[in-house]
Amino acid sequence: MWFDPWAGYLESHGASFNLRHTLTRLNMDNGRITGATVQDPSGRTIDVAADYFVVAIPGDKMQNLFTPDLLAADGGLHDAWNVVPAYETGFQLFFRELDITLGAIAPENGWYMFLGGVNAIWQRDLRQYGSGQAGAALDIEIFSTSLFSVPGIVYGKPMLQLTREETIVELRENLIRYAGMADAFRPGNFVGWTPHTTLQWSNSGWEVTDTRAGDALGNAGRRPRPSPIGSIPNLFLAGGSVRNSTSVDSRESAMETARIAVNGILDQSGVREDRCWLPDYSPPKLLEGIRAEDDRRYAVGLPNIFDVVAPAPMLGAR
Repeated sequence: MWFDPWAGYLESHGASFNLRHTLTRLNMDNGRITGATVQDPSGRTIDVAADYFVVAIPGDKMQNLFTPDLLAADGGLHDAWNVVPAYETGFQLFFRELDITLGAIAPENGWYMFLGGVNAIWQRDLRQYGSGQAGAALDIEIFSTSLFSVPGIVYGKPMLQLTREETIVELRENLIRYAGMADAFRPGNFVGWTPHTTLQWSNSGWEVTDTRAGDALGNAGRRPRPSPIGSIPNLFLAGGSVRNSTSVDSRESAMETARIAVNGILDQSGVREDRCWLPDYSPPKLLEGIRAEDDRRYAVGLPNIFDVVAPAPMLGAR
């Protein structure tokens, strides 16, 4: 749905994709990257030469890649160690009928989950797939705290401590209680479930096999990540693990940093073409005065001019 048309477009312009290859080293000389070393699926080492290099890999992989010579050439690469790995995984539940598009469950002291109705988002009947029983699917994303520390409402345990059988019971009760999905679980309508590809079950329990740079709540965004453009003139970084204006690992942050990297290559190469448009996620300039007035009123314990209920005075306000 997403990747194949994009890949076809790039291949029509001369790009090639080499899947299942592992980047093992960036080689450097005289302050520039002179080549990359990759390993193919058979374990064979391949040297790759290029004028410019864009590294778009997870934070922990960046940390393994940035060797002392790269860190000495660009001190900003040390910020890669600020990238805190966070876990996000989940399940797909299948129903004969389901009327959900998007939503979140965030009860106080409960599991934080994001819900997406797959068939509603893509506007297609899922009966053309699999056994044909399921006409709809619900995608559930579960975040770090719910996986590791926050107890569930049925068994009083975080998700990764549950058995497979306990997991679906816990999910069902959360969806019924907090998402109003009792009718979705009526007899005969719920037809099955499966974990995401990043979640595996073994005799020892659930295991999350992939991480991201901080979770959707932005917990890892309080310290700087490495910049897309640094001191090494032909090295650029992209992806959710790289500094961006959203401070989270997302498609939007990956898109933004990729465009910054492309603009950096255009600048370095002297190409006189239009630069990539960059999104602006900051508050509209029109609201700056209103926001400043709201801060002033809040500091002295006054309500926002649009509020009908006054907020509690800020501690220490006079």
